[in-house]
Amino acid sequence: MKEFMSLRRKKCEKILCIGNKIVSNIDDNWDDEIASQAFSKVKIPWESIGNITLNGPTGIVFPPAECVENELLRKKYQAELDETKKQTLRAKIQKIAKKTCQEKKSIVKSFVIDLYSNKPFATVELETLLKEYNIDEKFSQDILDTVKKQIKSK
Repeated sequence: MKEFMSLRRKKCEKILCIGNKIVSNIDDNWDDEIASQAFSKVKIPWESIGNITLNGPTGIVFPPAECVENELLRKKYQAELDETKKQTLRAKIQKIAKKTCQEKKSIVKSFVIDLYSNKPFATVELETLLKEYNIDEKFSQDILDTVKKQIKSK
């Protein structure tokens, strides 16, 4: 029985830890518009670009910074490209984290409820773990209420 209880706790901790890692990537103040407009703010210093041929899809094409002959313009242009890449990557992470969090929330909930709705019951341990891993209060309460309800029905 002790082995089961230890394993149950470890499994619960693992899924709560994974959930926290996903949630930690979500910035509630993130503005998707910033990333979507990032490329439009990059100013290509055409006046300082040497002889290059741009082969690629139609639309916005950004020449590599190495093509900019003026050193000051090259550095500024490279910084703008780097910042845009960072914003784009951050936007992608935000999108994936939010989507994953939304999609997997019910799986986490069901998993934890199933773990702690079986004997030996340990609602105090579950409550402690939910607090320890800083799980959203409403979500935690919903899990605890469901576990308690299932325990009563057994």
